[in-house]
Amino acid sequence: MKVQSLNEQSHMVPDDVMKAAVYRRYGSAEVLKVDELPSPKPDPIEVLVRVRAASVNPIDWKIRRGDLKFLTRRQFPRVPGADLSGEVVECGSAAVGFEVGDEVFAMVSPLEGGCFAEYRTVPVNLLVRKPDGLSHSQAAAVPLAALTAQRALALKPDLGPASTVLINGASGGVGTFAVQLAHRIGSMVVAVSSERNRDLVRELGAGEVIDYTREPVLSRVDRYDLILDAVGSLRYRVARPCLAPGGVFVTLLQEPRKYLERIAAVFSRARRMRIIIVEPSREGLEQLGAQLERGEIRPVVDTVYPLEQSAAAHQHSESGRARGKIVVEL
Repeated sequence: MKVQSLNEQSHMVPDDVMKAAVYRRYGSAEVLKVDELPSPKPDPIEVLVRVRAASVNPIDWKIRRGDLKFLTRRQFPRVPGADLSGEVVECGSAAVGFEVGDEVFAMVSPLEGGCFAEYRTVPVNLLVRKPDGLSHSQAAAVPLAALTAQRALALKPDLGPASTVLINGASGGVGTFAVQLAHRIGSMVVAVSSERNRDLVRELGAGEVIDYTREPVLSRVDRYDLILDAVGSLRYRVARPCLAPGGVFVTLLQEPRKYLERIAAVFSRARRMRIIIVEPSREGLEQLGAQLERGEIRPVVDTVYPLEQSAAAHQHSESGRARGKIVVEL
């Protein structure tokens, strides 16, 4: 197999080993340690990326805790991370469209992870060029959260200037992108957030803000064309009276033990309740990249941690107090 490689400056083909944040058993954040692992090699349709930044998503620490071990089994060692930004250092023989040195970002399967490492192979059909003007840390904050928000809004395709959208968890990773995307299409955005994040969500495009510490989220008589529950704290039976005719309630799966309950609800309630399980999408990420380059949306980065503090980054995310995304730099 012919492999294209770069042997200059900081873009070096990796040695046989690399640094990565690794865990070898399920548990709390303390099981996450920086260690050495064998460096990956790209298959013909893959590229090898020198990871410069990765971001934390709740599914990362849910997998680490063992919440999804019915899917992941006991396959160790595991490296978390589904989002990355970095540079191409090797291209497989059939991986066309990219060259060594290209700056890229991508989302991979969260069940596979692997982005909290110096190097990660990525199928070429998932790779997108990093938007100009964004740092690697900013770019790494985009993929999974922004794709989730994009997909959620697409479940109600007739949203527009006459629509009203409620976003629960508006200051989080998914929420900050959802507020901006809904605002861009002209919808009236009602953001649910604490008082400390009121200015942030208004800056992102929210027309109204509900402080969940002072009033129930669904206590008003408003009718919403879309309710996006980005934190999984709402229930459809409570939200249903607040939906406008044809309105949709969209929720992220938060508790794995409720999968069957939620899935059953989807098929028994005339499709007015939808569950988001986002998958990597090059097309979706390219659309977001164009919006980022035009300045229509922007990532919100709460804190940037070095790789050696990956456990602290997970703990921060688990606290539920992050504004936007938490990023790990390598």
